[in-house]
Amino acid sequence: MTGWSYADPEIPFTDCLETAYPNRRERSSPTENYKGMFDLRGFGLEALLFMRCRFGATNKIVFRGAAKMTLKQMSTASATVFDCGPYDLRLARLDLAVDVVGISMEWARNHVQVTRKRRFKSIGGSHEEATHSLGQTMYFDGGPDFIRIYDKRIERMIQYECLARRFALTCRHSIVSGRRAIVS
Repeated sequence: MTGWSYADPEIPFTDCLETAYPNRRERSSPTENYKGMFDLRGFGLEALLFMRCRFGATNKIVFRGAAKMTLKQMSTASATVFDCGPYDLRLARLDLAVDVVGISMEWARNHVQVTRKRRFKSIGGSHEEATHSLGQTMYFDGGPDFIRIYDKRIERMIQYECLARRFALTCRHSIVSGRRAIVS
């Protein structure tokens, strides 16, 4: 499980973080949506700090292993990064994950009922079709509060196939060019 909070750009970082990492902006790596991402494990937190969103300039803290953290632990950790009360931050998203072994997507489609959700959408077809496409996913409701059920095993198989193809292409290219294969 992961959880994260947004901090508006006018909320400063704590003096403790500024002192520990005065050059964190230079040491951070950009991501698709943020100008910088910084790993806070060296600061004693199982968290990542995403700085300056390209769409709104907000900062974001993402807690790793949030399932094992209490709300008080998350708020204390947030207070060591942002110079504000932890409840002044916006909880942006909370991902809960459950691994259910031995239950097929077909069984879930026929038996799962979610009360107070008006819409249902299913993507992907049968198990056989799903293994050759992007898998099968069921969504209950479509707003910001939704439930998603999907087959993680098939998702991982698809990721593995993509990685294996990429590795094979890299190896083939290195043999032709006479270079050593380096896969990142």
